[in-house]
Amino acid sequence: MIKPQLFYYPLAGIQSIESLAKHLDIDLDKLTYLLENINSQYIGPIFKKKSNGGSRPIYQCRPQLKYFLKRLNSKVFKLVHYPNFLYGALPNKSIYTNASQHLNAKVMCNFDIKSYFTTITFDHVFDIFKNFFHFSTEVSNILATLTTINNQVPQGSPCSTYIANLVFYRSEVNVANKLKDKNYVYTRFIDDITVSSQYKKTKKDIEEVHTIVIGMIRAYKFSLQTEKRSIAPSHKSQTLTVNQINIVKSNLSISKEKRKK
Repeated sequence: MIKPQLFYYPLAGIQSIESLAKHLDIDLDKLTYLLENINSQYIGPIFKKKSNGGSRPIYQCRPQLKYFLKRLNSKVFKLVHYPNFLYGALPNKSIYTNASQHLNAKVMCNFDIKSYFTTITFDHVFDIFKNFFHFSTEVSNILATLTTINNQVPQGSPCSTYIANLVFYRSEVNVANKLKDKNYVYTRFIDDITVSSQYKKTKKDIEEVHTIVIGMIRAYKFSLQTEKRSIAPSHKSQTLTVNQINIVKSNLSISKEKRKK
């Protein structure tokens, strides 16, 4: 069973724009240019069709901004120690390793956060830089400005999945620990949360899971796209699904249609 760990950044917080430029090995004039011209540095939105028939806005970055954001990834975001219940866009993790945490589940709850990237606001991002990384107000404002557009995190930007992983840093470990104490496994793959148990649970038990997880999501002013609660009866096999991957007891599989794609 997963043992949650803390979100942790091992370095001291950056306190000035000069220190930021030095830490990222970026020319200060180029950083200033990006700040003054940020509205022209993102290209989009370009709308990409989703499997459910909807669409998602995707942004591209101009080369100078893209270089800066990749430096921010390598010098800041990749140094973070992420809890092991996170599986999105992290080394040696995937939708398959995420799904494998829920093998032999008898009970499963899936929560899909609605329009996750577009509802992560400037204020969410500023809070991450200011109160998680402990950067100064000046530096936090600069970084939030460079990593958001139109008061949202642009999906497709190099930093976006890292920011998405960090949004719940204040409370997610507590939620995972609380559920672990009740014999549940909690994982999150970007905007998809899965909670499962290998033990039989009552309807009241499952309602409690709902209350705990939805409480965290709503505390950050997000809402649900979908929620699915599944119970696998002990007298027969029932397919449970995580990120469109099927779980039948101790086996993972994908549909013929998805395999074909």
